[in-house]
Amino acid sequence: MDTDSSSWKLAPAQWRLLIDSPRQRASRLSPALEAAFRNVLRRRYRYSRSLLLAAHALMFAVSPLLNAPLFEVSAAATPFVQLLELGLILPLLLIAIGLTLANVPPLLQQSVQTLAVIALGVAELVLRHLSLRGEMHFPSQMLGIVLVAVALFGGFSFRRIALGAAVFVTLAIAQEYRWPLPGSSPALEAYTLALLGLIAILGAYAIEVINRINWLGYQYASSLAKTDALTGLSNRHDFNRLFPRLLQQAAREQRGLAVMLVDIDHFKAINDRHGHPFGDEVLRQVGRALSGRVARRPMDLVARYGGEELVVVWYDLHAEALPELAEGVLEVIRGVSLNLPMSQEPLRLTASGGCRWLQPTREQSAERLLREVDGLLYQAKAAGRNRWLAPPLAAG
Repeated sequence: MDTDSSSWKLAPAQWRLLIDSPRQRASRLSPALEAAFRNVLRRRYRYSRSLLLAAHALMFAVSPLLNAPLFEVSAAATPFVQLLELGLILPLLLIAIGLTLANVPPLLQQSVQTLAVIALGVAELVLRHLSLRGEMHFPSQMLGIVLVAVALFGGFSFRRIALGAAVFVTLAIAQEYRWPLPGSSPALEAYTLALLGLIAILGAYAIEVINRINWLGYQYASSLAKTDALTGLSNRHDFNRLFPRLLQQAAREQRGLAVMLVDIDHFKAINDRHGHPFGDEVLRQVGRALSGRVARRPMDLVARYGGEELVVVWYDLHAEALPELAEGVLEVIRGVSLNLPMSQEPLRLTASGGCRWLQPTREQSAERLLREVDGLLYQAKAAGRNRWLAPPLAAG
């Protein structure tokens, strides 16, 4: 089961508020949402980061062929330049490419990627320093080009790009003024570097805002597709997708699991006597009451099963906890406060339920289990309603 979103599942209206908030679109979200957003970006930019690093790796790999005819590296500086390019930067870039494409811990991947990008900036500063000392020809704009490329194709956070660009541009400008070339204009070099750094920072900001809006929009649409519009709970389609996965995961991890089908008592009579709009309001209030009060853990699930039927799943549950939880669901429904539309008298709302606790096996059928629980639900209704029934506890 995909549990990436289990700890930050929001209702469609909450996603809509985030999309409509300029501050949330342009700045950091809550810690859980921000981590999820960053995980998506790392996957999305996996190949573009690899191509970015590969392009720079190719540049350093062919540099020995260009050092003399193009960059006019002096004989004295050649060993150092080749050691920097082939002995340090190129291996680091190749390692970063390999880890970017490999299935390794994110922290290791991010650390090596960051180190490779910092090394690129340092190498550009060192080569420009040699140029300022007359040991080679290397334009100051190369650092700005690297910054822009990393900002546009690296998928790194705006904050990291802004900090890195500010630091490297400041060091490069200071270098231009400290060791000016004869006949050159440090002010013009500084202007060019500052402009390229600003392009990198603003480009990174624009890309991050666009990525945030796209991600929030996707989450909103996804949440809308998985949510029952009336109750605000998960819909039948989402339940049918998740429940078999929960069973399989419980079987793999040898965890206990409980499922409960709940039906609002006399709901047809409520619709017939007071109208369907009032019946919809009953379902709306029941969904609101259940949301956040039952199935509160990340792997638990509560959904509208169909009509006035609801379903609750508790994952990693001890059998002894089921009676209290099942009774708690019925108590929440009993506590829904509504007045009848004509008389304004309080509506006495009750529900019946069928429950089953089990430790699933790999052969466990979701359909068979739901049929069994549905049978228990109708036994509870036949026994007088306003109660829940469960078979004797068994592990399997």
